[in-house]
Amino acid sequence: FPSHDTQQKEEEQKENNFKKKQSLLEDLKKLLDSEQTLKEIYDEFNAIQEKWKEIGNVPHNEVNNLWENYHFLMDKFYEKVKIK
Repeated sequence: FPSHDTQQKEEEQKENNFKKKQSLLEDLKKLLDSEQTLKEIYDEFNAIQEKWKEIGNVPHNEVNNLWENYHFLMDKFYEKVKIK
């Protein structure tokens, strides 16, 4: 069984991952209001997506909320750039 320390470290890691993902959501929101060129916006959007995928697990109780926010912003992004 994992020791208490290991479990605590995992929880701390999940908390850090959660903060990182929240930060990426903020970046996505800023991107939606950005006046950059479409190419710049799209490149940044792809970079955010890559970072999002690389970040590990988050606390279980935050998963759905994060996912919903992420998808909401993704939809807004696609509306903005009309790539649908």
